[in-house]
Amino acid sequence: EGDWRLRGGALALNGGLRVDDEAVPARFRPARSNDFTLALVNGRIDAKGTLIEPKNGSTLANVTIVHRLGDGTGESVLDVPGIQFGEALQPEELTTLTLGVIANVRGAVSGQGRIRWSPNGVTSDGLFRTDGTSLAAGFGPASRPRPARCCGWVRSIRASPSMMARSAISCWPVSG
Repeated sequence: EGDWRLRGGALALNGGLRVDDEAVPARFRPARSNDFTLALVNGRIDAKGTLIEPKNGSTLANVTIVHRLGDGTGESVLDVPGIQFGEALQPEELTTLTLGVIANVRGAVSGQGRIRWSPNGVTSDGLFRTDGTSLAAGFGPASRPRPARCCGWVRSIRASPSMMARSAISCWPVSG
């Protein structure tokens, strides 16, 4: 759903969209954007939108994507302003990967992740904070976990009518 226009060789789209994981089983549950915009001007695609959890409308991330058609390079930035976990939202509502690992999460997760691509490959990194968060885990209760710097890499990417990326991520605590 949305609008589009083509003027002077520039394409502009805006509207809503749904984001799904093509992997089986899915690693994350669908998210939605009601304010997605995309512009294609002079061989450059600029897109942005706010991803929300469809059931309760919680903001998950502000996403910005830049892709240069000429050299095949680009970057996606995911700004997470603060996903508030509590009675209204738990991690398993965003991903089934947390089932049996953590539960009863209380607090916020915020940070930024980046994905960069070029003909030579894909890299990703980010920094996420969990200040004041508590949760139950298999090893017992945990409170006030330290921030984690995450570095990841995309192990495979397949370009088709829709794109799929599989990533492996490792995280370690950082001071602060």
